[in-house]
Amino acid sequence: MRPVKEVLPAKLKHILLPCIMVLLLCTAVYASLMFMLINKLHISLKEEVITMALPAILAGICVLLFLRPRFKLLKLGSLGNLDISFVYYMLATLFITGAASTAYTLLDKYTSGTAVLHGINEIDKHSDARYYTLSTCYIDKNLSGASADFDVSGKHNQHFDMTLYLVSPIYNNANDTIGKAKAWICSKYDKTISNSLSQAEKEKEFNAFAEGASKEYDATELSKFVYLERVLPSDDLDGYTDAAKQSSVYDDSHNILLIAKNEALALRTESSINWFIWWIGGGLLLFSIMVLIPKTEIGNYDYEVNGMLDGNADLAGEYDFMIPKRGFMVTPIVVAICILLYIGMMISGAGIISFDTIALRNWGGNYGPYISNDNQYWRLLTSAFLHGGLMHLANNMVGLLIIGLYFEERIGSLKYLLVFVLTGIGSSLVSYWWHPNVTSIGASGAMFGLMGAIFAIAITPKVNPSERKLIFAIGGAYALFNLVMGFLMPGVDNAGHIGGLLSGFLLGLFVAATLPDAEDEVEVQVSDEPDQRKELNV
Repeated sequence: MRPVKEVLPAKLKHILLPCIMVLLLCTAVYASLMFMLINKLHISLKEEVITMALPAILAGICVLLFLRPRFKLLKLGSLGNLDISFVYYMLATLFITGAASTAYTLLDKYTSGTAVLHGINEIDKHSDARYYTLSTCYIDKNLSGASADFDVSGKHNQHFDMTLYLVSPIYNNANDTIGKAKAWICSKYDKTISNSLSQAEKEKEFNAFAEGASKEYDATELSKFVYLERVLPSDDLDGYTDAAKQSSVYDDSHNILLIAKNEALALRTESSINWFIWWIGGGLLLFSIMVLIPKTEIGNYDYEVNGMLDGNADLAGEYDFMIPKRGFMVTPIVVAICILLYIGMMISGAGIISFDTIALRNWGGNYGPYISNDNQYWRLLTSAFLHGGLMHLANNMVGLLIIGLYFEERIGSLKYLLVFVLTGIGSSLVSYWWHPNVTSIGASGAMFGLMGAIFAIAITPKVNPSERKLIFAIGGAYALFNLVMGFLMPGVDNAGHIGGLLSGFLLGLFVAATLPDAEDEVEVQVSDEPDQRKELNV
């Protein structure tokens, strides 16, 4: 093992310093880029996308390309099945994401203008401002609007989340309430109950929640505030907009929604500064601990760094299965389409961790009334490429890659594509027939179709006995587990799974007829007798 006095400078030079540089550069680049796109070019993105999704994508790419080979120099090993390097990748991504996100938030708040208004009618002259002070105003609660939003949350969808949005129009004075509103002051109330309650119990809980929130809203003096902050594009903005539309004085051309703030205007950046310092300082401390603490035996750093960074050849090798190639063309393309659709929905503002039902229908989900009433039969296929959220996507894509790596080359890409498409449609048809008023999405129906085709081929002479046992042991356990979990967990379309499995099995019988018989297995016997074969010199 090299002495500490040699290893420590090498760690500082080749690992810690690059980590710090990536942290600071990612933070600066992301904040500057978002400031240009959002504040200068006025590209509209939802707050969740700006503060979570996009910085996480940038951080993940930077860690993968620049820090991953550096961390590999530490030769960290594993704890059981846990690869310690993977933990390093995740922690680095987390802190770079937080630093980049808070940097943009801080820059945005520092540079956003504050408009001084004598009356709300002046707001049209300062429509680009983020903050407003208002000398005098009158808020008419008699013309308020309300909307409600419901969602489920929790690992097993055990929570039922209720949100009530209330908005009231802002006028110059009490005598100025005849015309349409130019701006609205917004309030939000939340409550979470158990999702296991019956529909009648949920309605009762919501009515009680709404009544209590309305009383609290009526008792609140909305005109007492220090300044107003414009609501940025987000799920909350959608909820407030829906509430404003319920009022008779709503005007789509003056849809400015504002939140009352009671802190000093000079303090609006204080929390952002604290968070930024925390993420940057925490990242520097984290990298120092991660790099300097491990006692690893390392050879010639310069040699190893050059070998690792010469090219991420090993990186390309590790992720080679994601590149379309002869014999493995369809699977990576399908995975890429699913991921791109998820990113597209995320950027459009449909959500990040999960998407609401309306958005999934708009993007092509399998929904009975649209098919039967509007003849939108294309939804039977497009729904197979959509996913309800991040975990749904990740689970299906990992499963699809595993199936594809085994099955696509075996039967050929064209047959594989036909099985995927036809069983995806078959799965959607069964789902549509079983529950026509429910929106269903996901590649799992087609994945079950591929599994059904594998099972059908496995019962024919096209597969040798040892491979057949492996298919039914692993594939059968996977299919059975997912079907059982589908019956136990809410929100899982088991009708589509069964439809895909059955249609895949039938298609698999036809595919099997086009395949050659498996070669006979040769039993190799090892003899203790010395080899009596004559030695030949060639």
